[in-house]
Amino acid sequence: MRFFCVSSDLNARALVAHRTGPLHQAIFARLTIPGVFPPVTSSDGRLLVDGGVLDNLPVETMARDAEGPVIAVDVIHAAPWRPPSKGSGSRWRAEARSLFTGGPAPLPQLAETMLRALAAGSRGHGGGRLTGSSAPG
Repeated sequence: MRFFCVSSDLNARALVAHRTGPLHQAIFARLTIPGVFPPVTSSDGRLLVDGGVLDNLPVETMARDAEGPVIAVDVIHAAPWRPPSKGSGSRWRAEARSLFTGGPAPLPQLAETMLRALAAGSRGHGGGRLTGSSAPG
């Protein structure tokens, strides 16, 4: 089956293009969000996580082989994070936040912070270098 997706190799700090091999392994690697799921390991020593870490819309990587036109849509348009309105949240959270950050300013929750960090990979389109082109084995 022909397919295309990318994952990020944490060891090489590079994109890995998956075009052949077991589809389920490539998809698992592509969907592994760092900090939420453990990385996928491959037989050749790669430590793979979601490709969005390095490039969330890998059109340049896909077009590199000139297999035909590439049609892609970047659907990520996150509004800037805004602190919740005054009076929301508990007193103990404000005190814990002040202890860890040195100030009382509210912060986004962990899940939102992680998703925004992954979405940052879509800004550069092609920020990572490409290494290899096979699925993890």
